[in-house]
Amino acid sequence: MNNYNTIYINSLDQLIEYIKFEKDDDLIHLFRGQENDLPLYSRLYRKVIISHRVNDIYEIEKSLLNRFKDYIGMSGNNAHSIDDWDCLTISQHYGLSTRLLDWSENPFIALWFAFGTDKENGDDRVVWQMQAYKSLIVNYSVDSPFNQRFIKIFKPRLVDIRVYAQYSWFSVQDIQFFSPGGDGLPHLHSNDSLEEIDDLEFSLTKYSFKNELKFEIIKFLESLGINHSSVYPNLTS
Repeated sequence: MNNYNTIYINSLDQLIEYIKFEKDDDLIHLFRGQENDLPLYSRLYRKVIISHRVNDIYEIEKSLLNRFKDYIGMSGNNAHSIDDWDCLTISQHYGLSTRLLDWSENPFIALWFAFGTDKENGDDRVVWQMQAYKSLIVNYSVDSPFNQRFIKIFKPRLVDIRVYAQYSWFSVQDIQFFSPGGDGLPHLHSNDSLEEIDDLEFSLTKYSFKNELKFEIIKFLESLGINHSSVYPNLTS
């Protein structure tokens, strides 16, 4: 079942017209660009599906995160002020597999992620728009990324230049589908991708673009100062 609308975009003007929205103090508008029209699974979940290790996902995640914490000096006597939300943010921004999905406040940043790389196939590229109620925002004082029964969203707290450059937000959902989660709680839903979840607290729209629009879109984004260097700024500069 598809719980979203698909809009086929034939020009930049058409896209700009569609993404205009009235200010609503209860809603947050987020965007996600994908070079291929794939389900909205996190990088970690997509990898365990491919490797046929879905039932091992929690242990894999725990192992990856603990090794990353050791690497950055966050475990044992070297632990410091960053928490699991921050650690997942760092991991996600530097290519590790986590349960997070990347989003941006800026639709044109998302458009760059959809078109910023070449690809062998000529299939459509997509930008997702999520309209989420503010009730979905993570409460850092009580929420953990590892005990979520439902979708949550959060704006990263870390002072990280890529977070700012990409106007970053993340969504997080329970990924322990077939047995109790890491917190011991029973699972409450199946292994649906984000766009398959029927939830009254957020809605999704998919904008589909022909690959042939790439040159026009990249030229437009360059005119806005959005390119590889601006999206992935040099951390030493």
